[in-house]
Amino acid sequence: MGEGLKYVVVDKASYRAEELARVEAILAPVAVRREELQDGTGVILFQLYETRPERTEAPSSSAGALNAGFSGRVMSIDKLFGRLFVVVSSDGKKVRCPVTPGTGIFQCGGVRSVQGVALELEGMVIPSTWEGSLLEARVIPTELSGP
Repeated sequence: MGEGLKYVVVDKASYRAEELARVEAILAPVAVRREELQDGTGVILFQLYETRPERTEAPSSSAGALNAGFSGRVMSIDKLFGRLFVVVSSDGKKVRCPVTPGTGIFQCGGVRSVQGVALELEGMVIPSTWEGSLLEARVIPTELSGP
């Protein structure tokens, strides 16, 4: 009992904005809960699971592992308010990846190719394009309403 990391506590004052955005981009997709404590401590609590998973041994090597993903930044983030996701069409399936509020940073693990991309904002689909590379992508909304 007690094996595994259930909580990650991040002291916001210990990181510059871009470093904090990277921490968020790594932890947000795997966390089941994110809570910014309102007690004045400047702490963000990430909970990684509800029920402790079964114990597994770490692989002894990375041979055969696929280090693939689609990551980058959503452009025009200042015009998008609400819970935002990048939706990637990849190898015949859709992969939905959360976007970090304020920074626009996203990380989609396990994506080897991208046939199409869109944004999802509060359940509404926003047509989008992307440019750059799989690991340094810029997702650009093509249809934004409002001023």
